Amino acid sequence: MNESSPPLIEGVTIPPRKIVNGIMCFDDSGYFYSEISREDTLALSSLAARMGWKKAALGSRDNFIRKYTSSPNRSLFLSILPIGENDRILDVGAGWGTLPAQIAKGFPETKVYATDKTVERLFFAQQIKLQEHLNNLHVLQCDVSDLPFEKDFFDVVIMIGVLEWLGASVTKLRPRAAQEEGLGAILDTLKPGGRLLVGIENRVGYDLILGHADHSKRAYTSLMPRRVADAYMKLRGDGYYKTYTYTANGYRQLLKKVGFSRVLVYGTLPDYRFPVRVCDTRKVKDILNRRSAKIIPGRIIGAVVPSYYIIAEK
Repeated sequence: MNESSPPLIEGVTIPPRKIVNGIMCFDDSGYFYSEISREDTLALSSLAARMGWKKAALGSRDNFIRKYTSSPNRSLFLSILPIGENDRILDVGAGWGTLPAQIAKGFPETKVYATDKTVERLFFAQQIKLQEHLNNLHVLQCDVSDLPFEKDFFDVVIMIGVLEWLGASVTKLRPRAAQEEGLGAILDTLKPGGRLLVGIENRVGYDLILGHADHSKRAYTSLMPRRVADAYMKLRGDGYYKTYTYTANGYRQLLKKVGFSRVLVYGTLPDYRFPVRVCDTRKVKDILNRRSAKIIPGRIIGAVVPSYYIIAEK
């Protein structure tokens, strides 16, 4: 449902295009991404409103949704990204909203902004906000490349599982250009000294080397040169290759090209979505208990870790 007279939110510089279910919407592309269908996404939000968000999530038929909305490990990045009192925090691609809600609840003096391009998932995030009485959490719908916030406003921006998808969601640009545009928009919203946290896959992670499909739903495409991946995807009838990931050095180059200064890369095991361990990529070998790891040089193990947390400073 549409509403009028939007409430004022600190840091937002332009009026929304519309308000839907109490959520300010700044993008009207109709973009939809979810782990489940649009119908099931809406049904889960409605169920959350009737019986409570925790019961609705834990009762989901989808195993990923149950884990995603309940795992405390999703905030393990706080071990390398301290949050200060009164910080302003932006979660780009917040999805179901459980992660920004964890932060808002654990750090009540901060101001947390949860954004996503898919408004249907944010309906669930809005239920968490209301039911947990999180007055320091704001839920807004917008595109990463067109953020409605003041320049130099945020202390921390969180971007987990988003950067690789910009090439698919921003169709007017090639994937690399779409990523640079999105990162540039984030850089503008950060204060000097502000930090961006990225959670993302390693282009040459050992799981991909062993033949696991990447975001293209095809095996080995992340390992191919981009033009070869494009040709392969077209041959399979899937258009061109859109979901770019990089090596650790590739991410450093990308972030520094956009304008970030200091870039630190950490390995996450088993992956960035549900990490159990986070460490310097040079020390991944030290925390592995596998016998086979003892005979492989540490620099090689660090180079093929499945995914990363990356901290980049403005």
